[in-house]
Amino acid sequence: MVANLYALRQMQAAYVLAAIRLSLPLSILSGAAVFGEGDLKRRMLAGLIMLAGVVMLLFA
Repeated sequence: MVANLYALRQMQAAYVLAAIRLSLPLSILSGAAVFGEGDLKRRMLAGLIMLAGVVMLLFA
C-alpha cells in the first residue's frame, strides 16, 4: 500500500494503476491453487480482458 502511494506521487496515476492491475492474473491463479476456486477458465479470460485494457491504456 505504501509503495502504491509513493508510486502515485512519482508517476502518472494511469501508469501506476495499470501496473497494479497486473497482479490480477497472479491473484486468480493463487486463488485456484490455494483455495480451490472453480471456473478458472472464465476467471482467467476475464482477467486477460482486463489486462488487455491495461496494455491499451499504456499505449494510448
